[in-house]
Amino acid sequence: MKPAKMLSLVTTLSMAALTLGFAMLCYDRMQISYGPSGQYFDARSGVTFSDDAVLVYGLLAMVGCIATIWSTCWMIRVRRRGVLRRRRKNGI
Repeated sequence: MKPAKMLSLVTTLSMAALTLGFAMLCYDRMQISYGPSGQYFDARSGVTFSDDAVLVYGLLAMVGCIATIWSTCWMIRVRRRGVLRRRRKNGI
């Protein structure tokens, strides 16, 4: 596989994994019942979660989704460019 094709595949898969991770974090944080101050305290681990993180993870998931779509289009374009070059070279 050529370096451009490999780079486009790795970029697309990485963006998809990051997007999925942020979407899962956003979903998990939405399921927590926050108090009136917008905070949730986990007594077992001693960690405090803020409800503001839901918005941030949601925005990161949206940006990741857009980047994944862009990367997928770029990957398709790189593959098509290679097919068109081969067709011109072979006279098809």
